[in-house]
Amino acid sequence: MDSAAATPALPALPAPAPYVAPFLIGTVVFAIFFGVLSLQVFVFVQTPSPGLVPGPARPRGVVVLIWLLNALNLFSAAWSSYLFMVTYFGNLERLFTAAIPWSVVSIIVCGALSNCFVQSWFAWSIWTHYGRHPAVGALLAGGILLTLSFILALAGKAATLREFSALHAVDWLLYTGSALDFVLNLALSGATALCLARTRRSPLYRWDYLVTAPVVYMSHAGLFCLAEAFLVIVVRVLRPDDFIYFGVFIPYSTMYANALVGFLNSGALADAAAPAKPYALRAMPGRAHVLSGFVAAEGDVDADARATPEPLAVRVETVVEKEKRMTGLL
Repeated sequence: MDSAAATPALPALPAPAPYVAPFLIGTVVFAIFFGVLSLQVFVFVQTPSPGLVPGPARPRGVVVLIWLLNALNLFSAAWSSYLFMVTYFGNLERLFTAAIPWSVVSIIVCGALSNCFVQSWFAWSIWTHYGRHPAVGALLAGGILLTLSFILALAGKAATLREFSALHAVDWLLYTGSALDFVLNLALSGATALCLARTRRSPLYRWDYLVTAPVVYMSHAGLFCLAEAFLVIVVRVLRPDDFIYFGVFIPYSTMYANALVGFLNSGALADAAAPAKPYALRAMPGRAHVLSGFVAAEGDVDADARATPEPLAVRVETVVEKEKRMTGLL
């Protein structure tokens, strides 16, 4: 009995759930959003002109590249989940003492590159919509490159660490990169939401607009991604000793990519680029007529009716169909 009491007790390892489960849950959520992204990319590529102006506003190559980066990100997340749950079999001692696998570094790199392309396209849209001011363009470009630099530095430093427990040494890179990403997303989301608010005003769906507008803004302007970036910082601060923040970070890039492709499919760029005629029914060459403002002036309606052979009822029906498409009712 005395010898048993004198034997030192082995330190108990923590439960594997906060370390292994976040990768699995984050991968499953990532796969769901990736399926939505694949559908949106298919619609974007197959549709000749989903409400967008021709030329550089049709970045098929960039959208496909973003999809490929997210596909590689999903493969890396699935590989990490398989490694931790099958190869290591939930052995935390082996997990803590082993080197950080390439798949975790790939998640960080692919997510950073995908977010960089998405943020660059949002920044380009904002810059062209608000007058192409050089100072605004330089500020947005500098913020995107600075954020990308910190995230890639985090990935490079993580690749050189001998074990997972040494990640605390690079927390300053994680916090700085995530904070810059949050501030940049806040600026881009606010400007994009303002752009959507200016182009989506219509007299046809006043009450539906109160319900659908927040959903559209949160999905197309990247407000969901803004909350995601903030949540990564909060979870890392509150739970620094487990991998829950990894589970929050994994689906981040595909959520942001969905926001961009949804924004492109909505046709907001063409509406923003078109010359506005306040409170009048305007005709746009090669496009359906759009009702701008809340009440159309009687003289402008008569002038526009003489300019086109389409009856007013047909044009109103076209506006209804366009509004349903933009609000997701079709």
